[in-house]
Amino acid sequence: MRFYCTAALLLNLALPAHSATLFVSKTGDGTNGLTWPTAFQEIGAAITASSTGDEIWVKGGRYVENLTTTNPFTLLGGFDGTEEIDERDLRDPDENPTIIDGNKLGSVLVVNHDLQVDGVTISKGIGTGAGIKVVNSRLELTHAHLLSNGNNEDTFRGGGIYADRSRLIIRYCTMEENIASNSGGGIFILDSSLHLINSVIRNNRSGFIGGGISGGNANISVENVLFHHNTANRFVGGPGQIADSCGGAIYCDLSNGSCNNSIFSNNSSRRGSDIYINNNKQFFWTVSHCTIDTVSRIESTSSVSWNENPPTLTNCIVVGREGDIFRQTDTANVRYSLIEGGYPGEGNIDANPMFVDPGHGDYRLMRGSPCIEAGTDTGLTED
Repeated sequence: MRFYCTAALLLNLALPAHSATLFVSKTGDGTNGLTWPTAFQEIGAAITASSTGDEIWVKGGRYVENLTTTNPFTLLGGFDGTEEIDERDLRDPDENPTIIDGNKLGSVLVVNHDLQVDGVTISKGIGTGAGIKVVNSRLELTHAHLLSNGNNEDTFRGGGIYADRSRLIIRYCTMEENIASNSGGGIFILDSSLHLINSVIRNNRSGFIGGGISGGNANISVENVLFHHNTANRFVGGPGQIADSCGGAIYCDLSNGSCNNSIFSNNSSRRGSDIYINNNKQFFWTVSHCTIDTVSRIESTSSVSWNENPPTLTNCIVVGREGDIFRQTDTANVRYSLIEGGYPGEGNIDANPMFVDPGHGDYRLMRGSPCIEAGTDTGLTED
């Protein structure tokens, strides 16, 4: 009998503890964080008290903090501070915005462990990875807003997000007005993977490459994303002296990537105002079902540009200027696409695509557009 009791005791000790829910509210008394009345008043206090697998619920409000993870957990914003433990899905981040303000004292959030973040705004961070800095970890970011992180002096790479040897999964997020002096105004990734879905990347800026996204030795997947008014641009020696900058929306170096069902509008860079691919023959990029409308605000040689290995474009619309796809030697593999000014390739056309209202971001096709029923599904894979 003693043997069985001891075995049962050892078995119970071996089982993982049940994950807890910790609460954060400016009106909590800070005693233990286990209820809304006893909630911690700072997110950092909840992180310190958390264990692996815990959830941290944060009531709407502004929290001026610079945070570092201590273990894997889930951070949820948008609560009104009355939800019961079984009312997690009643939170509303739009009605109860949860803002984490870095107060320009460093990265707002440093991620050293696997982390899920949902329903928060990250703002006013500085330094490399001004908004979020991820190192050797997995970050899943949903319904988040990265706003006004980075600057020209203190943020070299990754105004919104910097990731090194990590995996990023970003869904239903907006990244805007983030700045990096060198690369990746919105996102910078190195030796990492990025899966970006149903998001908006706009008004981000870098001083050299990748105004929206910059990736090195990376795997990048983009699906249903709007890239608008991102800029990679550097002025050297005074006004009007422009150094070669690359990839207003996306820059990739020795990286595999795909971009599907996305819109690029009003992005700017000296080379590749929308996309610049700096790959050798070992790496591949595909672009399909994308609209690229180039209205570059600086002198630019092309919308899509590359160094050695050209991309494949299928079922795309590229307009805004003649010579949008440009490379001195190799020719891109472009098929069943509308290219303003024309471009060689099977099924390509040169015509007015007949957008509904591109000046206000409406790139739907009007009835009678030459693009309707002009594409192909041959060679495409289903996601």
